[in-house]
Amino acid sequence: MDWLEYENKAYELGFDVICGVDEAGRGPLAGPVYAAAVILPRGYIVDGVNAVSYTHLTLPTILRV
Repeated sequence: MDWLEYENKAYELGFDVICGVDEAGRGPLAGPVYAAAVILPRGYIVDGVNAVSYTHLTLPTILRV
């Protein structure tokens, strides 16, 4: 599956701005939960980030973007 499938469909439907949202954590009953949202220009790709996963080893590199 193309990881931009949903974004491309939204653009086809006429949306101009798309916000990506993600969360990480153990859940509110088991520990802290962190959430983030970001809006990037259409077609913007962050090197080293894919929609599957990344580890604590790559995160510091990603944050330098």
